Amino acid sequence: MKHISSDKVAFIQDRANDRIAEVFDALGLEFVERHDYLQCACPVHEGDNQRGMFWAIRSNHWQCKTRGCHLEPITGPSTSVFGLVRGAMSSKTEKVWGFQQAVRFVSQALGLDKCSVDASTAQDIEIAKFVKQHKKKQATINRKGTPLRDIVSQLQSDQVYYPNRGVSPEIIARYYISFCNVKGKPMYKRAFFPILDVTGRNVIGWSGRSIYDKCSKCGMHHHPERQSCPDKQYGGVYTKWKHSKDFRGELSLYNIWYAKPFINKTGYAVLVEGPGDVWACEAAGIRNSVALLGVSMSRQQRLMLQNAGALTIVCMLDNDEAGLKAMKKLEQDLIHYFRVFCVTPETGKDIGEMFADDIVKKINPIIQKASRAELFSDGYLVEEKV
Repeated sequence: MKHISSDKVAFIQDRANDRIAEVFDALGLEFVERHDYLQCACPVHEGDNQRGMFWAIRSNHWQCKTRGCHLEPITGPSTSVFGLVRGAMSSKTEKVWGFQQAVRFVSQALGLDKCSVDASTAQDIEIAKFVKQHKKKQATINRKGTPLRDIVSQLQSDQVYYPNRGVSPEIIARYYISFCNVKGKPMYKRAFFPILDVTGRNVIGWSGRSIYDKCSKCGMHHHPERQSCPDKQYGGVYTKWKHSKDFRGELSLYNIWYAKPFINKTGYAVLVEGPGDVWACEAAGIRNSVALLGVSMSRQQRLMLQNAGALTIVCMLDNDEAGLKAMKKLEQDLIHYFRVFCVTPETGKDIGEMFADDIVKKINPIIQKASRAELFSDGYLVEEKV
């Protein structure tokens, strides 16, 4: 590995201190940004206490509050960014990292140095691999998508599936719920809709629901009068749900573009599983709902909620084994960042099957407790299940 001069080390360290969040991202750390520090679980001893380690932005140093890892030889010992990288990467790779390796990692993570594979040592290649993974992830996150205004005129409003499921014309129009009847298209015989970025101006993905019910014989969703079930090799064509190619649900929250101003105003968000649950909340006059598009939350999704101003999460997933298990896990994970209330639908499997009045009746008492005024009362740290 080519030696990096002391002058360049100082330059890299200064840039790293200015862009410390990018270094944390490159290390794969799930952190929270406070006023003058970053906070996360310590990556050196791989702890699970989300308040166990902090980076002080003003003094540019880190400290492990649970085990004092910043004083351990594995980090130098050093409280600088290079000490943190040495400790974190030594634990992650199970190999002892030296000072120069840490400097090279930071340099590449911030784009301050070009790593030529032809002239690289094995250590250079290993560092480049971690940095490449980080940059690929960031490129996906930063991808803008296609402007919605360029697509709207091409969409045919759904008059086939969701109207028969009780979704109002207003909701269908508001969320651009469409129907595809063009054979050969990816969403053929599906009611589909766009998934937008946080601004609501760009389409970052599509999701479509088959208009056919599940076949009791093959488990696929196809025309009930079909002479025989499709071959299993075509199972991907006849799924209940289908998403556009390369769409990554863990990097988005459905309805965040509409819900964000209401979350910011009230301080709470209603967390549900799917778009249908969001539409049911909207029909009930609840404007703060967002859908996970699944049953787990990624760091990117959590940051979206924090950036939107959420202080409280009202979690209302499906009333089945998977949904109840997921709510328990979400409560454990999110309690470090939000005040959390878990609510279980009673009149159906999920919110989408509930009447608007029942949704309001179920959620309103929790919403009152989740208001900004209540957050600053003595009961701030009390979580409840309903």
